[in-house]
Amino acid sequence: MILPNENDFYSEMEKIISNNKQKKAYDINLIDELHANENAHTRILMKLLEFSRYGNYSILNKFIELLNNKLDAVYRINRFSNPEFWQQWELIDGYICSRTDKKAIIIENKIQWAEDQQNQIERYINSANNPKLGNIDLNSIYVIYLTDNGIKKASDVSLTDKAKTFLSITDESSGRYIEINYKEDLLPMFKDILTNMDFSKEIYLKSALIQYIDYLDGRFGLREREKEYFASINNDLLSLFQIDKSRIINIKNEAECYFSIMDFENKLKKSSTRYNEFISYFENLRESLYPECKRPGPLKNNFYHYFARNNDNMIYLKPFDSISINWNSYPNVIKFSKIDEPDNWFQVIFPKDNFSDSLDIRIIIPSNKFSGDMDKWEKHANDKLMKKIPYETVYEKVSNPKEFLDYIFEELKH
Repeated sequence: MILPNENDFYSEMEKIISNNKQKKAYDINLIDELHANENAHTRILMKLLEFSRYGNYSILNKFIELLNNKLDAVYRINRFSNPEFWQQWELIDGYICSRTDKKAIIIENKIQWAEDQQNQIERYINSANNPKLGNIDLNSIYVIYLTDNGIKKASDVSLTDKAKTFLSITDESSGRYIEINYKEDLLPMFKDILTNMDFSKEIYLKSALIQYIDYLDGRFGLREREKEYFASINNDLLSLFQIDKSRIINIKNEAECYFSIMDFENKLKKSSTRYNEFISYFENLRESLYPECKRPGPLKNNFYHYFARNNDNMIYLKPFDSISINWNSYPNVIKFSKIDEPDNWFQVIFPKDNFSDSLDIRIIIPSNKFSGDMDKWEKHANDKLMKKIPYETVYEKVSNPKEFLDYIFEELKH
């Protein structure tokens, strides 16, 4: 794999797009043509959330349902009474509040990868506490960090220690701070709404939703009519980067290619806004090399959300009745424990997505709780034992969270 220099990349990319132009069906999307910025995307989102019929804010309620699936049970949001919708007040991208319920949602939109500003989230929380915006109690303010595809994260410059305290963010919980993105969260939500909602009296709302879904599909290279076009460009990019897929023989090779391309993207982002023109091409290339479903991080998150965010599924965790992720300090660790027996626990440590720390899933247990075959375990720090299982082996054997848990429980017996 050989990465081109920046100037060569842009000129080569123009040639690639030009050579493949005839494979792209002619169509028009108004949002594509208007080159919407972050403020415009926020206006569209807020206009959709604001829809109500006979006092029922059906799209807002769907949005709250989406947020609740990412929140710990103690922080879940009830439906809003008499919601108000603000845009760009005190520079907050989107703001939803209920003076009746004394609660608020702050939406910080980063779809175009705008840089975080000094104390940005902290300032917005203070603004929400302002009497003009309902004088919302700090414990009832939620912050949504909305990104393009989930890769961008809030920096400590914006999400300060004080802001984390306001939002009840700890090592064990994300508190009232929620990361969502257009590709994996809002786009599926919009598609679900389009399929299941009655638009008999709101034909222009339906039209707007169709246009916006089509725009997002296009942004992320998901338009069915453009599959041939993107597949051809993907092959040309493989040639440009001199990637021989026949030489990618294991998951570590896939990760190395994926993150080398991502590093190259980061250089482009820092030096030119032109990068935004090519986001969908890069995403398709990276996904073709190292799909999300193979990465340890998404596997861990899917597993955690399946159990910890769904109480009905927690029954399957018996005899353990508590599950947690230390999101801030040790985000690749899931800990299982018994609430009434804090010494009865085990940890599953996932490798990083780039496998820089390990190629294995590691299971950690207290040595005094183990009576199995010691040949398969090694001593670990502070009276603990550790078993290593190659990540690729686990990935090949399990296809869902329950199968993964069964696999881990079986490993604990031996």
